[in-house]
Amino acid sequence: MKLAEKLETIKGEATIAEGQILLAMAALERKDIASARERLHDAMARCTHIVRECKEPLREYKRRVPDYADTFTVEEWQAAVARGSFNDWDGSGYWAKDGNESEDEVFSTPAEDATHVAWYNK
Repeated sequence: MKLAEKLETIKGEATIAEGQILLAMAALERKDIASARERLHDAMARCTHIVRECKEPLREYKRRVPDYADTFTVEEWQAAVARGSFNDWDGSGYWAKDGNESEDEVFSTPAEDATHVAWYNK
């Protein structure tokens, strides 16, 4: 799941959880303990789902970075791009982490949780 999709999922769950909490508060004001408990239970389940979503990796790093790829830290890469050392005409690069690269190209997607870039000159 991409970062934008993940954030939309989390935002939706948080909005629903907030609504359930407000309904629980209203139920407490009416002294409807059973309804309040049910609403809070649902809100807590949604919050648990949000925590799980936040712990999942943002992208998959399936391919081992080969020896012939040039590797840079994300910070080195971003500085080099800012200096004009690389552009999408020079070659292709993929976000990498723990010695593996993703299928996400560096000029098309944000770094998210990547720590490195695997670069392939044309």
